Amino acid sequence: DRSLVYVKPKSDQSVFEMREVTLGTKSGDYYEVLNGLSPGTEIVTNGTFTVDAAAQLSGKKSMMHQGTGSELQETARNFQLSEAFQKNLNALLPSYFALKDAFVASDAQEVQKASETFREDIEVLKVDGMQTEVQKLLATVLEQAAKISNSSALAEQRENFISLNVHFTPLVQNSTAIKPYLFVQRCPMANNSQGAIWLSNSDEIKNPYYGEAMLTCGSTIDTLGD
Repeated sequence: DRSLVYVKPKSDQSVFEMREVTLGTKSGDYYEVLNGLSPGTEIVTNGTFTVDAAAQLSGKKSMMHQGTGSELQETARNFQLSEAFQKNLNALLPSYFALKDAFVASDAQEVQKASETFREDIEVLKVDGMQTEVQKLLATVLEQAAKISNSSALAEQRENFISLNVHFTPLVQNSTAIKPYLFVQRCPMANNSQGAIWLSNSDEIKNPYYGEAMLTCGSTIDTLGD
């Protein structure tokens, strides 16, 4: 997994820079750092959000603002969904959130189980008369869900979850029957710092791409159902 830290490149100056690190095995409250830091490098352990806010105000790259949220713009396609399709879509959202929560918990085995359930529920969405674009989106969602359930490697599962969300989100965005409110959220660090989105039934940020390593990294970029 990857994470972000602020480092102090010069010990005699109160200047900090953001750096991406690669994390290894977790032991208690600590993580092994595989890449990105050298022995003796000073990092910020308290007051990270203060440092990050200062970076934002000065126009520098920050943890919370590294992209423009273009993923959302790319998924914002307009098409008509039948009432039957929307009803089935709403019914399967709990299985999607179970999958997302398994990623938040960084539990690869539970991710496999939840993804298989989600894939089975997606099959129900297939109804006669669907637009070609909707069919293509569903096909890709099914493909990515199958890849997730067939993999036991969390990093690989998360890569496929990125693509799944890109193709599943526009289906939810075009539903006029969303109850209750749903939130499109974005992590700027995921997908090799290109950013990645996911759906949530809460406005609280719980990052499925990093789990505990960076649980609250991200922001809500759209609210659906309002």
